[in-house]
Amino acid sequence: MELTSELFDAWTNEQSEEAIKAIAASKKVKTIITPDGIFAGRFPDGHILSTPLNLTQATMEKLLNATETSGMSELDQLKVLVDLVGNAADGEYVAGADLLSLLDYARKYFDAFERISQVSMGESLG
Repeated sequence: MELTSELFDAWTNEQSEEAIKAIAASKKVKTIITPDGIFAGRFPDGHILSTPLNLTQATMEKLLNATETSGMSELDQLKVLVDLVGNAADGEYVAGADLLSLLDYARKYFDAFERISQVSMGESLG
């Protein structure tokens, strides 16, 4: 698409909204949770990233220590978590992956972790 003055003059908010929806849909990560506690996501480029939902107390303390003092976002927490429990290839992928897809994965991962924590404490999923 050539960016011309005419294009800008004719562009509507509806066209921008449709573009936003299309871009967001193209960045979605398809995720699964396995019974053995693996949260895995297939990114739009086909890469599969898996992160354990079964974390040790030591890993959780390292994650909390790394994030507590700096007010890290979920994305930054995911990067720390991958460094703690992942492998070098996962860390390299996260460093170069599409930001919007990483945000989608991080949000879904931490939501799943929170839901599992709630259920383990007797709360229902409803």
